[in-house]
Amino acid sequence: MKGILISIKKEYCQQIFAGTKCVEYRKAVPKAVGEKFTLIIYESRSQIKKIVGMATVAKIDSNTPQKIWNQTHSIGGIEKEKFFEYFKSKEIAYAYHLTEVVKFNNPVSLNEIGKTAPQNWTFLTDDEIKKIINIGEK
Repeated sequence: MKGILISIKKEYCQQIFAGTKCVEYRKAVPKAVGEKFTLIIYESRSQIKKIVGMATVAKIDSNTPQKIWNQTHSIGGIEKEKFFEYFKSKEIAYAYHLTEVVKFNNPVSLNEIGKTAPQNWTFLTDDEIKKIINIGEK
């Protein structure tokens, strides 16, 4: 089980768990995890500031921002203006396709796993992922 911990704003976390946001847009891809991996979701910019769930990244599309928008906007959960502002001056945009989304019953504090909030992402070991799942699904 390969995985990363990423920060996602509260509004987008809510959309992911509601099933209305099925892709997560990013400016880069962590090369060490490969094509399919576990995404551990840290809810940022909210009062919770905890790990609130997880998903599987089934595939990653990469292309120009315009082409990624054309292909995924209906499942992206973001307004067009915000999307293009986020990718301003970027030649490549990435769309992580999310499946097997799980919202934890018990949000997990970063202190419980000895991590700090990731700027882009933090790689997680199998043991760290298992620990997060065990705490989160209690």
